[in-house]
Amino acid sequence: MTRKELAAYLGLEPNTLAVWKWKGNGPPCIKIGRSVRYRRSEVDRWLWERAGISTAAVTVEQRTEA
Repeated sequence: MTRKELAAYLGLEPNTLAVWKWKGNGPPCIKIGRSVRYRRSEVDRWLWERAGISTAAVTVEQRTEA
């Protein structure tokens, strides 16, 4: 996902994600040249961790309901 796509997914401004990356917060990202990309699976894992829920204890069905 691009930063813009992820921002829309999370309901945030793309600049918020840029600040989080600069501060070392936020979901893990991959830098490809000058582009920043996010893996959907990593973003979802990051969200579950922020909610205090172990991803090992959550079924696939429960993940898609959130």
